[in-house]
Amino acid sequence: MEKHAVVRGEIHVSNTDRKALFNRDLTDYKAVCMEGRSDFIRLHKDTSCYYLYLIGHFTLNILYRSFSVIHSTLSSDAYDVEQEANKHGLDFVDEIDLEIHEIYESYSSHLRKWLAVFIIGLFSFSLVGAFLNDTIIVYRIDTGIPYWLMTLTMGMLVPFIYSGLLLLLGDGRDRNEKMATEIDSLAEDKDYDEILVLVGDKHVDPVGDELENYGWEIKRERSDHCLARIRQQFPE
Repeated sequence: MEKHAVVRGEIHVSNTDRKALFNRDLTDYKAVCMEGRSDFIRLHKDTSCYYLYLIGHFTLNILYRSFSVIHSTLSSDAYDVEQEANKHGLDFVDEIDLEIHEIYESYSSHLRKWLAVFIIGLFSFSLVGAFLNDTIIVYRIDTGIPYWLMTLTMGMLVPFIYSGLLLLLGDGRDRNEKMATEIDSLAEDKDYDEILVLVGDKHVDPVGDELENYGWEIKRERSDHCLARIRQQFPE
């Protein structure tokens, strides 16, 4: 049995690519698989770095949700992928990605450790600077901004910066393999031979490659969003 999949990339804060995913003849498609995971949070790793990562992960999710709410409010155009899939008679699955603790564990232990040391070190220098300086000085110009304000801001952003840099610098190979494996297993169990896949834009090619290894014929569609097109100008 031939298996076909459309792997569509998206920018998570925009509905543009989600709408484009359904903008086709859906007659032969059986399901929509969307990047996501369960709501389960494991706290078994009692380490400072892991909790730092968790706080940053939650902060990132809050930002995503806030941008989505603002976007939907301003455009008056809310869009729910699961509802749209059900409207077209398609099954919907959004738990194909690694769990949060598994994503953390997929990063190199050296990267997790030394990145935390580097970021906390920068914050410590900023803390010392707050004791030595009253205001922020830029190119010998006194801005009048209290130095402690910068230190406070940086301290609040430490978890977010840590989580964001891990996401940026870490190897996403395990996530791509997991998503492809889950999609193929689901298709095997449910007898799906035509599916739609929605993932972050950077996952399109590697997830597509992994699915091809399982014998799928893949149509790749990179995101049309302006932010994704800017990113596509740089090598992966």
